Order: sequence, then structure tokens, then C-alpha cells
Amino acid sequence: MDRFNPLRNRRLYNNNPEQQRSLSLALANGGCIGGLFNDGNTCFMNSVIQCLASSNELCDFLDLITKSEDRSFSKELKRLIDNLNSRHGKKVVTYKTNRLLKSLTNGPNKRLFLGYDQEDAQEFYQLIMQQLEKDIKPDQEKKQKEVNPRDLFVPRTNDMVYGLETLGALGKCYVPALQVDPSAVDAEEKVYPLELLTPVDGLSCERIGCLTCGEMGGIRYSTISGIGLNLPSSKQPSISLTSLLDTWIAPEVIEDVECVRCGLRQIKQFVQGSLDAASNEKLRAVFQSRIDEIDSELSKPVINEEVYKKLHTKNMIKKSKKVKQIFFSRPPPLLCVHINRSVFDPNTYMIRKNNAKVVFSERLDLSNYVAVPDDVNMDARLSFRKQDQGKEKSWTQEFSEEEHGIQDQDEDDVTDVGPLTYSLKSIICHYGTHNYGHYIAFRKYRGVWWRISDETVTVSDLQEVLNTSGTFMMFYELSQRNDDRDTIKSIDFNNVEITDPSEEVKGQETDHRTRSNQLTTSDVDIDGLPSDLEADEAEEHSDSESPSESESDQESEYQQQLDSGESIIGNYNNDTENTSSEEKVDQALLQANL
Repeated sequence: MDRFNPLRNRRLYNNNPEQQRSLSLALANGGCIGGLFNDGNTCFMNSVIQCLASSNELCDFLDLITKSEDRSFSKELKRLIDNLNSRHGKKVVTYKTNRLLKSLTNGPNKRLFLGYDQEDAQEFYQLIMQQLEKDIKPDQEKKQKEVNPRDLFVPRTNDMVYGLETLGALGKCYVPALQVDPSAVDAEEKVYPLELLTPVDGLSCERIGCLTCGEMGGIRYSTISGIGLNLPSSKQPSISLTSLLDTWIAPEVIEDVECVRCGLRQIKQFVQGSLDAASNEKLRAVFQSRIDEIDSELSKPVINEEVYKKLHTKNMIKKSKKVKQIFFSRPPPLLCVHINRSVFDPNTYMIRKNNAKVVFSERLDLSNYVAVPDDVNMDARLSFRKQDQGKEKSWTQEFSEEEHGIQDQDEDDVTDVGPLTYSLKSIICHYGTHNYGHYIAFRKYRGVWWRISDETVTVSDLQEVLNTSGTFMMFYELSQRNDDRDTIKSIDFNNVEITDPSEEVKGQETDHRTRSNQLTTSDVDIDGLPSDLEADEAEEHSDSESPSESESDQESEYQQQLDSGESIIGNYNNDTENTSSEEKVDQALLQANL
């Protein structure tokens, strides 16, 4: 993985008119984005960082939190993202990630990701988010000890963020205390606080309850930093993103689970039968007292498990069906979707990769996947959302993949922008097997889609992005908050002369085995770097076999920059009038000892 020919030059775009136009648009608005050096199987890190660099929400967040002096990781992440997004013109400049990795908090994760083993992009994404949270609240983990939610209930006020109000804003938001703990005293006018720390944080709401009596312990509200969607084990050639989301919110029926309310009802029925058959008044009084205790507990919205243990007997446990279901309660401003491609192969008894294509669109509407607090049913026998009442399937049906629409179908394009509409900003693709492969990223920046494979940066287009295979992670941003900010300067293509593709040469890819110890993550002075093509032309017009004086000066400058730790990868100047052929560029690279 991650091997490359140091003399293999790549163009900034293919022989595609649309990509040529996109390049002209990008150049009119700042030019190319930066690449990331592969320091030995680090494509999983590079792809995640590139995707995050396209997020307006994350960039604004980093600008805000890096004002503090003690947030070293956040500062390094911001510095690297700013470098990638800086104005490079036609030059493709490559940066390194070692300064960012060294700023990670000491621990096993740091040693893991500083190694050279094949790792998971999703795990690295989680590590970055955890590190950002530590930068914001260093004592966050200490505060996450077991706390009774009742101790955190507060009276609701009008200035509290509730439901989908100011969607996208971070900080504290509140959910009904009565839904969190239905048995709490005076919970009707109280709320439970939850805090969203980073742009990827959102709220989920989960309900588990009995299908016979409707008993549930309350809605479980949790902070999430993205969602994972599992591909089915069936060998389908393709599946839509909305089908995977439909499966994510589909009710999961759990068989043979002990239900405390159903158990008390069964005990009451048995004791009532004993009472009716008893003739001894003292014995009847004992039976009646037990029935009164059971009735008192059954009148409560939630059965107390300690009381249940005292009233029931081990030989009278009532088994029933329970249903588990989850929705978004408050989606994050930056939504990360992880496609889990690991499936169990019954033929080999091993985990394999599911290579099915995931069909998705540029816009995603989450309206069908959000349950706001005021729309939640507290009876597990009813649909999770009140708006879906009467639309749900019978609980006696099996919720198979076919019933939930998991089939080969096209993803519908979302044209209208609503409050829950999201726009695609970047994706990560994985090529290879379950245990070995390569990650690349597609990301939209300066109004143009880019394909990034470590140091190699080329112009892409939406059609290539939507038709790519191996989709592993997707990043969507709230459309209403970000579409206007993504609007860039337009150009008149009728008056633009598009350069011949053969003249658009990507910055040279160098042998990482000889360069890894020389390059650092220091900022790149693009304007001060020499042009390899100028060195090529100097060689072409030289009458002697020995290097010209200008070439010697250039090589000396290259060596000085290497000694000082400056990154010089991807340093071609494509503005020369007479661009040399790729073979002569290769010769120039060899003569420059690159």
C-alpha cells in the first residue's frame, strides 16, 4: 500500500472538459489545495484530515477555540488545515502530519497511530474528536462518572435550547426530564441538560419497551459524534444510503426478555387465585396485602426493580417481546456517516469486506430520521413518533431487509433545502481487502471537487464522486448554514483559455524512503521556491554536459531548503510558456537529486 513511482508525474485534471472548467474555476478562486505526505501506511490519517479540511463548521470551530494558549492539538490541527486550504495557485504543495501526531495526548492511541501498521480511518476520526474534546474540557472524563439523571434536572426556562431550536449551535441543549425518568417527582416542568462540544456532536434518542404492556424505563438521550451504518450480509451489488438509514431507525424486536410489569401482573393473577380459594381469614388478609402492594407498584409509570425483586418469585418470571428503536433527536451541524463494510463469511468463518456500492446524492434530507421530544410516544406499543401513528407495521411481522426497503435502488435527489437538509462536503473511499488496502478522499473546496490520494491531488467532479466505489465515510453539512458560505467567485468560461492538459503537471512525488527523514511540517514559502521546469529549460539550452551556473544555484537552494526542514514537494510552476515533456521533467528531477 502507498507505494508510488517518484518519477510518475500526474496532471491536475484528466482529458475531461468538465474537469478543465472546474480547474479554471478553482484557479480563479485561489488554485489548488495541498496534499499530505504518506509517511508509511498513513493514508487513513491523510484522508480523514483532508475531509475535515472541507468543513466550514469545523474551521469556524477551530478559529474560535484556538484563542486559548493551552490547546496545542487544536492549534496544530488548525495550522495543518489552513495550510491545506491556502492559496497555492497551480502548484500542488505537500505537507506532513508528524507535528499534529506529536501533539496528541500521551497514551496507547498515540503509539498506535505513530506506527506503520494498516489502521482504520474511522478510528482515527474518533481519536481526533476525542482529542478536541479534551482540549475544550480536560476534565471531561473525570466528570463522566455515574450520576443519577434526577440530580441534574433543572426547571425549564424560555432561553433554553430545546428540540431543533437554533440547529447547528453548540453548547447546552435540553430534553424533557419526564421522558428521561418518568417516575421522577415534579418532572413535568423540568428538563435534563446535555452538552454538544464539537461540530460533529448531535443527540440521539433511543427507546426500549415491552410490546405487551408498553412498559419502558424512559427515553435514553445520548450525545453522538456520527453514526455507523452496517451493510447487509446479502450479496447485493448496490444499496442506497437512505435504505441504510431506514434500517438504522427500523424497530428491532428482541425475543424472550423479562418484563417487570408483565411479571407483576402475572404474580397478581396468581395471588388473586389463591385469595379466592382461601377460606382462612388470616391467610386471605396476607394475600390481600400482597395484592395491594402489587397494585400500588403497578399504578406507577415505571416499576421499581428493587420492589419487583421483593414481590416476585423466581419460578414466575414473565418473558415477553421488547422493541428497540433509535432516531436523531438533534442532528449535528457536521454529520459523519461511517459505512461498516465488515461482514461475517459463514463459508470461511472469517470477517470479510462487503464491496457493495453505496448509492448516495449530493443532498440528504434527515426529516424521516429525526424525532423531536414533543413528537415522542412514551408507550412502547405505539409508534416511536406521534406523526407516524397508524403507519407502522404490525409487531407480529418480521422486520426483514426487504420490508425496510433495502434493495438496489437509485438515491432520490433532494432539490428543496429545508431545515434538515444536508449538503455533501467530502467522502473517504477504501480500496482493497478487509485487512489491507488504501484510503483516498474526495472533497469539495473552492467550488470544485478534488480527488486526493496522499500527495497526489487532481481535479474531479460530482459525477465521479457519486459513482465511486468503496465508500467508507461521508461528511454532510447543514445546507442552510453552509451553502451560502460555499458560494465562490464565478468566471466566464467563454473567455477563458484552458491550458492543454499535458502542460498541467502535478508536483513531483518523491521517494518517501529517502525523504521522510528530511521533510517537516513547517510552513511552505511557495513564492521563494525554485521552479523545476526552469531547471529543465536551463538544461535543455545548455551546450555542455556540466550543469549551468543557474542550475547549480538552484540545486544549492534545494539543498539549503532540505537542510532547514522546508517542504518542497509539489513545487512545479506551470506558468512557463514552453513546458517540457514529461521525460525531460523526469530528467530534471533526477539531476536535482530528488
